[in-house]
Amino acid sequence: MPVFKSFPFLSVFLFLFVLARGQDCLIDNVAVNDIRHNRVFLTWDFASGENFDIEVEYDTSGFVQGDGAIKSISGNSVLLEDLEANTDYTFYLTYSCASGQEDIEIGPFQFTTRFTYDGTIAEVLPMESGCTLEPDSVRFLLRNEGGLPLSLVEVNYRVNDRGMDPNYPVDGLYTGLLGTDSADIYAFDLKNAYPEPGDYEYEIWISWDRDQNPSNDTARYLVTNAPIINTLPYNWGFESWSGGWHADALNLDSAFWQRRGSEPEV
Repeated sequence: MPVFKSFPFLSVFLFLFVLARGQDCLIDNVAVNDIRHNRVFLTWDFASGENFDIEVEYDTSGFVQGDGAIKSISGNSVLLEDLEANTDYTFYLTYSCASGQEDIEIGPFQFTTRFTYDGTIAEVLPMESGCTLEPDSVRFLLRNEGGLPLSLVEVNYRVNDRGMDPNYPVDGLYTGLLGTDSADIYAFDLKNAYPEPGDYEYEIWISWDRDQNPSNDTARYLVTNAPIINTLPYNWGFESWSGGWHADALNLDSAFWQRRGSEPEV
């Protein structure tokens, strides 16, 4: 005799309850937080708001499941420590909603640990292009992307391959202290003048004996000092440039200068 023959709505209720319970057992919002050179903090959410026993298996990317390191916890976060710097890692989460139920596994998830020491020029602050420019100060955003603090970093710059040679260590040395993900603005005391019209390409770099990632230590910025043209024809010696320029024959005012070829034509 069917159990729910007289109460068909009850069977529907129980089916929906089991389905909802299955949804409550889900884990979502798996996140990797506070990545350092040797540790990382993992978090996740339980749909039901309850905590279940979790196994976190992790190792360097490409490892065979079952051979990784395992941490068993009851909660929604775990701290993984003693990791290698600048290394790709993979992890899986395994859990069950109730005793005797089949384990549920989610993953893989990946993260990469930081370099131990990694200073970077995050941004060169804007310098204006225009006509008859005044001497300008070079400013940039120095950022610590490494896992340990940054300090005593040499900074320097050149303009059109001409070294500026700041008055080190009064100028050209960052003496602050930056923690992980912290940034600070550095401004050189030494200013660059613009004696002639033309393009001025800045190359700014940092030198730090502990830095392990030179790929982000240099930045470039272009400033154009444009001439003021009051009379025509206007003659400008382009012989030192890598290309030539000519005035548009249909538009002889200063707004229509075009570049062509590699030979000067004025």
